[in-house]
Amino acid sequence: MYCESCGREMPPGAGFCPSCGHRAGDISRKKILYEKKDPGMAALLSAAVPGLGIMYSGRIAAGLLLFLFAVCGMGVGLVSAVSMGSGTDPFTGFTAVILWSVFAGQAVIWVLGIALSYKYCEEYNNYLQTHGVPPQ
Repeated sequence: MYCESCGREMPPGAGFCPSCGHRAGDISRKKILYEKKDPGMAALLSAAVPGLGIMYSGRIAAGLLLFLFAVCGMGVGLVSAVSMGSGTDPFTGFTAVILWSVFAGQAVIWVLGIALSYKYCEEYNNYLQTHGVPPQ
């Protein structure tokens, strides 16, 4: 049994939480008022827009950070591609290496975002099931 107030485990049959003093209630009998999140939907959202599935799972800062990495990488790739195509780049071979490195990095960020969004959604659902409230 877990405390409804602080979320810590309480001994069976305890009338009050030993950590915060909140009166005990049986969380297993309570109806969960919060909806679980679909890990498949989170993965699809991250496949469409890097970081969106992570934000859907409740980790806004991590999702925004991944999105910013993806946007910056696209910007570097675009600048490299344009400078290669215009013929103004004296380091065409070097620019090609940068361009391919950026594309490889983007692929890693994309796959990582999909996997993390699925994992974070499962963690959200497990916490919700255990504590009856979403993680803070």
